[in-house]
Amino acid sequence: MGKKAKKRGISDSVYNKKAAPVAKKANPFENHVNRTKFAVLNRKTQHDRGIPGVARQRAFDKRKATLGVELMQHGKANSFRDRRIGGSEGGEEALRARFVAEMKSVYGEKSGQSKRKRLFNLNEDVLTHKGQTIESIEKMDDGLSERDEEESDEEGKLDAKYTEVAHFGGAGSAKEALEEMIAETKRRKAEIAREKDAVQTMTEKLDEDWRNLIPLMGKLARSDSDERVKPDAYDRTMREMIFEARGEPTDKLKSLEEIEKEEREKRARLERAQMARMKGVTKKDKIPQHRSVDDLDDGYTTIEAHDEVPEEPANFPEPPLEEPEEETEETSSDDSSVEEIEEVPGKVLPKPNPEFSFDFPQSYEDFLELIEEDAQGERLAALLANSHPKLEPENKEKVPVLFSYLLQRLNDIFEDYSKETAENSWKILSGIVSHLYDLLHLSQVECVELFRAVLTEKQQEFRKKSSIFPGMDTLVFLKIIPILFSTSDFRHSVATPGLIFISQILSHCEFQRRTDFARGILLMCTILEFTHLSKRFLPAFCVSLTQILTLCAPRRPIEVLKVIPPFSTEMRITLSVAENCSKIEDLKMNPEDLIDTKVTQSFRVRLLHTTLGLSGQFLEQMRDNPGAKYFAEDFEKCLDKIPLENYPSDTQKIAEKVQKQIEEIKEKPQNYLIPPKKSQKIPQLKQIDPKINSAVFTDRRKSQVQDAKALRDALRHKVKRETKSALREIRRDAEFIGKVRIKKQMQLDRERKEKVRRIFAEASDQQAELKALDRHNKRRKK
Repeated sequence: MGKKAKKRGISDSVYNKKAAPVAKKANPFENHVNRTKFAVLNRKTQHDRGIPGVARQRAFDKRKATLGVELMQHGKANSFRDRRIGGSEGGEEALRARFVAEMKSVYGEKSGQSKRKRLFNLNEDVLTHKGQTIESIEKMDDGLSERDEEESDEEGKLDAKYTEVAHFGGAGSAKEALEEMIAETKRRKAEIAREKDAVQTMTEKLDEDWRNLIPLMGKLARSDSDERVKPDAYDRTMREMIFEARGEPTDKLKSLEEIEKEEREKRARLERAQMARMKGVTKKDKIPQHRSVDDLDDGYTTIEAHDEVPEEPANFPEPPLEEPEEETEETSSDDSSVEEIEEVPGKVLPKPNPEFSFDFPQSYEDFLELIEEDAQGERLAALLANSHPKLEPENKEKVPVLFSYLLQRLNDIFEDYSKETAENSWKILSGIVSHLYDLLHLSQVECVELFRAVLTEKQQEFRKKSSIFPGMDTLVFLKIIPILFSTSDFRHSVATPGLIFISQILSHCEFQRRTDFARGILLMCTILEFTHLSKRFLPAFCVSLTQILTLCAPRRPIEVLKVIPPFSTEMRITLSVAENCSKIEDLKMNPEDLIDTKVTQSFRVRLLHTTLGLSGQFLEQMRDNPGAKYFAEDFEKCLDKIPLENYPSDTQKIAEKVQKQIEEIKEKPQNYLIPPKKSQKIPQLKQIDPKINSAVFTDRRKSQVQDAKALRDALRHKVKRETKSALREIRRDAEFIGKVRIKKQMQLDRERKEKVRRIFAEASDQQAELKALDRHNKRRKK
């Protein structure tokens, strides 16, 4: 008789029973019921009476859900928001909707890996392989695959004898036929590989013979007795002209249509890349190339693995999209070298200017001496042309130096900004910006770091006096950011900090003087340049516009305007126009507004005119924003209070245009994120209150006459009762908090003891192993 089968799994079942959580039995003494003697009509009960155990548990659960959660979140700034479909309390419909969304993201058309995942998707009813079902393949009745069709030519096809035997009788089972077919295919592949190797060997031999014959042919062509005559200057010039690089007859000139087509493709490629950087889209992972499962890696083929095709480098004129968090010196040097080598196709390199021959300035003082009397900018242009990295490799190190010199030049010019130097400062700025742009794209990494260092220094100076507008030496660097860098990227290493810096200035600096409003208008114009393509919304910009319009409206002496800080109604100046100023012609802001502190009627008119223009541009940008209606309402309230009949006709036209934009935005239908409710609450019918005789239904604690003393005693009794209840709840809350804290501390102590015990155990094991090793070494020495 065979042995009885051992019963296995008994120990596991016992262990599972022990490990299973044991339900806590309810204590019957805690569920004691105190029955009330009688119920009193219209007497309110603040808590459940008669079931102390259940009431105690309900109070504990309530404290755990409120006070316990607040205790756990105390001192924590972050919060977790459940943004899943249906929220945290989603039912079966929410789970079904989440599953459908997940399948769309994985296998949908917009998925980056949808093609590869669809090839191996097993969720379909019928499984296929290369257009054929698995059932037909298992029956061995499938036709030739794509690979077999490609090899069905003269090199890879099977001979007629094998085909006749395989298809017209003589073959064994399907398995033998398949093995024979595989062996025949391997044999044919081996023959083809041998033929290719033989052809390659013969080709190399012919090339070697040809190289050996070339010197002999050269010796036969010229005689050794010929004397070489040294060429003179004319001959050298003639040879240079002969061998000068020129177009060959085979080079075909491109037609105008081809050139325009290439330009359109280039612009479209740059536009797509710009939109991707605007939305913050990162590079997709490379999808591995598909490889058929029919490929046989048995050593007979000479096919090499597919090489990865490098992506085409995009020659963007903007700096890098994102700055890495940590960057080593090696990677930064490599990146800078790559970016410096990149060249825009079709761009002609600058030629050195021989008219100006001077050494490269070794210091900033030498640079100032060089361009001191350079009114037309010819010396500066020649210096930049002679320092181009393509002319000499050593010029790569000069580009960041020149960039820093130009930044310091701008800082010095606008640091001494005054009425006498205002016009000249802006002229110098317009001449320097183009050179800054060229230098920035010759050495992007170093120049970007220099510009960021300047912004950091200016921001630190601003923090010392955050309530006062910074000087022109700070505003000029913020002004040229949209010219030098890309402001449409989702995140940019220079543009993003610059936009945040402008927002800080508009949010913290007080508007008290004429120069404050002029510099605020300058920053608002810069913000519109920042958000021209990205359509981003900056709250400080919208607040500044509406508050300036509010201050331009006249007010009565007793009227108190509601303004938002940093604006204040207690200003030293007034912006409202009390008289007719329709004859003022100059309506544009001028450089003197950034210096003068005296407020004139002309400045008030120009300020309102410019603010209305900025408001129109802002509303045009925010036309497709979901909150455009709310922005328009704020602007409409401000415009209604301004007496436009005192302003010029051009200002009135701009105000009418803004009013029309507001009406169009308000008439535009809105798509709410939350759909409207389908059914409204049914109004309840009015009920007739019953008439109750107070003489019959009375409370014995209340007196029949409600005099002042009775009301005072009732209020005193109510306060005493509420105070007693509040103290009782406070004691219970303190008791609950103490239990939670001691429970948490005991848990931490248990974890700490477990870690200490584990450390000591590991240390003892290590000490035992060390002693055993010492004993072993002593025995070997003996």
